[in-house]
Amino acid sequence: MVQDVAGIALLVIVYVCLGIIVLAPTIYLAWFYVVSRKIRGVGKVSLRSVILTAIANVIVGYFIFFLIHGWIYVPNVNSNDAIARALVEKTIASEKVFFEKHGRYYEVGPVRGPYSEPNGIKIEKNVILEVTRMWDKSRKKESFQAIAMHLWGDKIFTGNAGGIEEENHADSAQAASIRARLIANTK
Repeated sequence: MVQDVAGIALLVIVYVCLGIIVLAPTIYLAWFYVVSRKIRGVGKVSLRSVILTAIANVIVGYFIFFLIHGWIYVPNVNSNDAIARALVEKTIASEKVFFEKHGRYYEVGPVRGPYSEPNGIKIEKNVILEVTRMWDKSRKKESFQAIAMHLWGDKIFTGNAGGIEEENHADSAQAASIRARLIANTK
């Protein structure tokens, strides 16, 4: 809870600072407009110039926001999700090899990387993995479920002995509960 509040506060501070930087010409001109109305002998600044400057600053801010969002944020989230998906694939392969040698699956975590274990699973930094053994009722044999997510990613990947089952997006209630449980158990 405290971590969420601190993260949101940090984002708000960053966006306010960026807004002040982008809107600085408008703020400067609006200040001169107010001063020119109050003090005689100072050159007049028209309201039209303040409005036109504000419009130009908002357009520039709009393009800067979508440039950052499209070129920095989205590719970064996609690469983090790819790391989590690859971890689930490697975990499935490792679990199958372990099952062939020992006749059972083994449990892992939840563990937050960086972490490596002797059975071949290597977890990168800020990735959380959990593997639980379970009974597959449809096939009537032992199985497992692997769940992986990147802290700075958007999806949660789950898989079993049959391969990757599904991707849960961060906006679903099920994904939010899984994400909260994994983060709370790996502090």
